[in-house]
Amino acid sequence: RLSGRRVCSGCGEGYHLLFRPPKSDNCCDKCGAQLFQRKDDEEETIRRRLRQYEEQTSPLIDYYRRQGNLRSVAGDGDIGEIFAELDSLVAGLGS
Repeated sequence: RLSGRRVCSGCGEGYHLLFRPPKSDNCCDKCGAQLFQRKDDEEETIRRRLRQYEEQTSPLIDYYRRQGNLRSVAGDGDIGEIFAELDSLVAGLGS
């Protein structure tokens, strides 16, 4: 998903090459400006971030699972459904 993201250089509108492509190649639907890929969405940056995740963050999964504090949400599928599930989990934390 990350490597497919594009941003309008004019108005900042977000697109995705597979999930929300612009109507015209590399051109914003709203203002017509050129789209670009942010540096943090480039392949090498993504690979570095994934290595850091494996080294620094992934070990926390077992820690929080043992504490009984781990909640999981599948990150694939419809964005609205994912958001609704996350919103429900976060709302339940206050109770």
